[in-house]
Formats: sequence, C-alpha cells, structure tokens
Amino acid sequence: MKSIERKFRKFEEKKPLWSSYITFAHSVRYQHYSRDRLIRYFNKLVDPDDYDVSEKKALIINLIILTNEAEAYKKSSIELKRTMFVATQEST
Repeated sequence: MKSIERKFRKFEEKKPLWSSYITFAHSVRYQHYSRDRLIRYFNKLVDPDDYDVSEKKALIINLIILTNEAEAYKKSSIELKRTMFVATQEST
C-alpha cells in the first residue's frame, strides 16, 4: 500500500464522517507529492460523488497547493521578514 493510500485509510478510520475529498486533502497536506501522483491517487481514492466533475481541475490545483503549503509558507515568511527588515532600515 502506498504512502498516500495508507494515510488516507488511517484518516478514513479516525474520521468516518469526512468526505473522501477532505480525507484525501488531509492525507496529502505538507507531503510534497508530485502532480502526477496526486492525480493518480485522487482518481483512485476520492469518490466522484463528492465533487462536481466540472470542478475537478480546481480541486486538483488546490491539492497541489496544499501538498506544498509548508514550502510556500516558509518562502512567504522569509519574504515577509525581508520586507520588514527593509522597512525598518528605511525608517532609521
């Protein structure tokens, strides 16, 4: 069993009332999975009744952002600190 699937099954047991999409989103958060891997397991694990087919592309994009969220946060945090440093230097 693959890592995504294993995490998905654990969340599924702990939170049986969650939709399969929410369970999948929690399974991939901060894990840095590739786009191809996300799509493959999304198709395998997420129930098509949990989302509208016309929204699938947007949901996948959201999952790509979610899986790399920690990295994006780290970059934005560094940029924020840099901006604050420059602002303090300019005010003195």
